[in-house]
Amino acid sequence: MNTGLQDAHNLAWKLAFVLTQSANDRLLDTYH
Repeated sequence: MNTGLQDAHNLAWKLAFVLTQSANDRLLDTYH
């Protein structure tokens, strides 16, 4: 269960950065 929460957190902050144009779309490539 903890791994699922970590994955969700990892994706959430990356999406937030990309959607607010604070980061390049390539950041999402680091989500695996």
